[in-house]
Amino acid sequence: MGRLVQPVRQILQQWRGDWRSHAICAAVGLFLAFAGAFGTQAVSLYSRLLFWVLLMVAGSLCASFILIFTSQRPQLGENKIMLWAVPTVLVTIPMAVFAWGLSRVLFGFGAASNFPFFLWVSLVISGSMTALMLQLNMPGLATHGPQTGAPMGSVRFMGRLPQELKGAAIYAVKSEDHYLTVYSSNGSALILSRLSDAISELDGIEGAQVHRSWWVARDAIAEVLQTRNRTMLKLKNDVVAPVSRPNVKELRDSGWI
Repeated sequence: MGRLVQPVRQILQQWRGDWRSHAICAAVGLFLAFAGAFGTQAVSLYSRLLFWVLLMVAGSLCASFILIFTSQRPQLGENKIMLWAVPTVLVTIPMAVFAWGLSRVLFGFGAASNFPFFLWVSLVISGSMTALMLQLNMPGLATHGPQTGAPMGSVRFMGRLPQELKGAAIYAVKSEDHYLTVYSSNGSALILSRLSDAISELDGIEGAQVHRSWWVARDAIAEVLQTRNRTMLKLKNDVVAPVSRPNVKELRDSGWI
């Protein structure tokens, strides 16, 4: 019995955790219904609403279920194309069958006789929604320190720092418009740079982009602050960096929190 309860509990936790994705899919379903997408303008608005909202929410739940298993395969994360293609294909097939059956109920047999059409529609929608969700939920970039026993390599970002921060330990980098606030063991300074450029030059220090505006060094974390809806990292200099929702799982899996 325990072997059955654990997977069910994991599925329910995944579905609850993806509530934002489900809400977005429901909103897209409303848009498709009012637009009469893919030829559905010929049927009543009520039927279109039922069809598209049910289809999009069911697709979101299906994707959450599939991600429970694909997320356990790290090789999928090594290639963004595969990260998009595998869930797209796995969602397309069951949703094509669901759309075909739902159209039989709502629109009548004649509207549901062309299964290849529903397969194509499901592929287009699944591919588009998977790309959107990956963009919204993709964790931030990571930087890596030297391997155990290897000498400390040079960090290119150090060349950008003002004299007063030379030789200091970098704690965090925060993006502010076209500038970056650099927090270190010797204080902070404002420099002109983009966060994406800084992260590429911070390789050599174990760290991660924990929020769209923040990169944090792992060794700089003094405490993890968690409330019901938010996770934050308190650094050694008492600065608090927020952690965005897509990054929480990645940091937990990596042993950061």
